[in-house]
Amino acid sequence: MKRVLAVILTVIMLATTAVGMASCSGSDEGKTIKAYYVSSLYDFDPSLACLDDDAMDIFNLVYEPLFILNEDGELEDGLAEDYEINEEENSMTITLAETYWSGGDCAPVTSEDVLFAWQRILDPNTENQAAALLYEVKNAVNIKRGTDEDGNPVTISDIGVELNSDREFTIYFENENVDYEAFMRNLTSVALTPLRESVVSQRDEYWSKRKATVETNGPFTFGYIDYDAGMFTITRNKNYRRNPEKNTSIKKFVTPYAIETQWYDTVDDSYEGIYLSSLQLGTLSADSYTYYANQMKAWLDKTLEKFEQETVFYVGELSLEAREEYKNSELLTLSDAMSTYSYVMNCAKFPASVRVALSSVIDREELIREVTVFGKAADGFISGGLFDGSDSDADFRENGGSIIKTTVDEATVNKAINALYAAAANGTFDFNKTYYISCKAAEEDLAVAAYIAKRWESVFGISVEIKPLSWSEGAADEGGDEPVKYKIDDLRNAYISGNFDIIAVDYQMLAVDPFVALAGFSSTYNGFGADFSISNKNENNKFDTNQVSNGSIKKHPSGYSSNSYDALIEGAYQTKDMDARAKILHQAEALLMRDMPVIPLYYNQNFYLKSDKLSKIEVGYNGFAICTKAKLTADVEETEEDK
Repeated sequence: MKRVLAVILTVIMLATTAVGMASCSGSDEGKTIKAYYVSSLYDFDPSLACLDDDAMDIFNLVYEPLFILNEDGELEDGLAEDYEINEEENSMTITLAETYWSGGDCAPVTSEDVLFAWQRILDPNTENQAAALLYEVKNAVNIKRGTDEDGNPVTISDIGVELNSDREFTIYFENENVDYEAFMRNLTSVALTPLRESVVSQRDEYWSKRKATVETNGPFTFGYIDYDAGMFTITRNKNYRRNPEKNTSIKKFVTPYAIETQWYDTVDDSYEGIYLSSLQLGTLSADSYTYYANQMKAWLDKTLEKFEQETVFYVGELSLEAREEYKNSELLTLSDAMSTYSYVMNCAKFPASVRVALSSVIDREELIREVTVFGKAADGFISGGLFDGSDSDADFRENGGSIIKTTVDEATVNKAINALYAAAANGTFDFNKTYYISCKAAEEDLAVAAYIAKRWESVFGISVEIKPLSWSEGAADEGGDEPVKYKIDDLRNAYISGNFDIIAVDYQMLAVDPFVALAGFSSTYNGFGADFSISNKNENNKFDTNQVSNGSIKKHPSGYSSNSYDALIEGAYQTKDMDARAKILHQAEALLMRDMPVIPLYYNQNFYLKSDKLSKIEVGYNGFAICTKAKLTADVEETEEDK
């Protein structure tokens, strides 16, 4: 029987049994809260959470960034307990709070862990869009490119970060007049959370893909993960904010002992289709996908039954049919996420005129109404919640207005058809090929892909199939009797490698500064690093970073390249006044939507059902649930271990 692809949680609460956990200095009891949440999460590296809302949901529970944005968009301390700005030296010194990694040795989280994580993101040999969060740091841009403007090598050791002590470090900035507060808002991103070098470097190939090799610094950590048995648990990080020499109760910081997802009621449960590897799933037509979608729906509806029977008090995912049923319920909490569900296009296979035509015939309002129920029709790329300049009350999306249409009329369809025929006539588009939409193997993603595939087939007569991606198996030879096995995230790998026709992703904004998201599509600020196997030297034997088309600088996975767009992103980077920068970024977004390397479909919304017997769940500025102090008030019989 095929077993679990992966189902990862947000927060769903049911009091059940609990087991006390020994901490560095003793033990604390607490309740285990059951959680249900469908996802396909196979990699727990926080710096890579740029493609999946579900990953961000989990990472916001287990990792703690330096600062936090409260519900009003104001900065609050996170891992950082203090900071000091020195305008004369153009620097910022940050002091870390005392806290410890989740591992058994109770190692402290240090400034060296922050530096290691940032150097890893900026390494030119890695592809990481989170690099844009750090571009204000001295030498950060050149580190990612591999050279300075004169072609001299720049390495990660040249980063403008100085370690003063185990818990204090100083950041030096590249340019004067930097907006320090805007940079601190970048540091609220979980992508920049520290990482423990000894853990990562020892098993760099798979450290983030197995519970046994992941350590976290947030209020929770990964407790038990067994894809075959259908179990996923996060538990309190027993070392969070606790000095091992002091007997402070962990309940002061984290109330629940654990949040547990059990995917099966009995060993007889069998939902064939949602537990298959990418290879087993193969490719699907827009009609044949329904078998797998129905299997997923049946599983989701089973968890909803438990909620209605009050044996479960929180449901973090609903089938598409159940969404329609509960969309007006008082039990539903709906919040806007800072991400846009998008189709990234392979620009080598689809010229700009075709990309725009394909986008223009999608009725986004109908897509929400008939398929996803939740979400908001995308009229641009940047989601709501991002700042328009320096003012947290000014929303970039609202001020930018509608850039693309969310409905379709007959004139638009006729124009789109003519554009495809013209592209076919000049040899830039092939009507006879079958094109594939790669997407996550989940009910919503499959339903959206089927809707759009049918739309494109009916309007243009082209063949479109669905390629659901889940996992493949990796193995590392550690010298033992058996290799270490782990799951590989096939969707992320396909995206990074550019191995797709069209690929569906939850495009995360990562920060409230729209520059971070828009820079990803530029040629020189995209975060994908440099390929030093390509010789790209000028007559002075220096690397020429301007010749990106054939040079060492890697492009965005879509293959998009535009000199005009690059110039706008360069101008935005050089402009340190946030209000002036916002005006340039509005131009950049408008140009991006005219070229359409990415087709925005809808702005994501996070949601959950919660009974009135569950309290103290909050929603952060980024739209994700915060359950650190979650409390169940229903009368539930406790075991001795609970008491």
